[in-house]
Amino acid sequence: MEFKSGQVCRGVVSRIDDASLTVTLEGGVCGRVSVANLSWRKVDHPSQVVSVGEEVSVVFLSFDPDRNNISLSMKDLTADPFIEFARTQLGARC
Repeated sequence: MEFKSGQVCRGVVSRIDDASLTVTLEGGVCGRVSVANLSWRKVDHPSQVVSVGEEVSVVFLSFDPDRNNISLSMKDLTADPFIEFARTQLGARC
């Protein structure tokens, strides 16, 4: 299966560790979502966001052929709260 940067994919969480989770995409291809790419909120452990066996949507970020690593994101599916904050609060008087 061919993936493109920014493509939304469906998959199932197949593994969780302290720093990331592994998502098995269609066709059996596995990718990783780092803690930093799980949510805009602070996440101490990926199990706070998802569980093994859960079906999730992810955004394909990149493929590193040297490390044979697919990088995915879940937070890119939601609006960046900092943009909304900047739009509504920057320049406002306290």
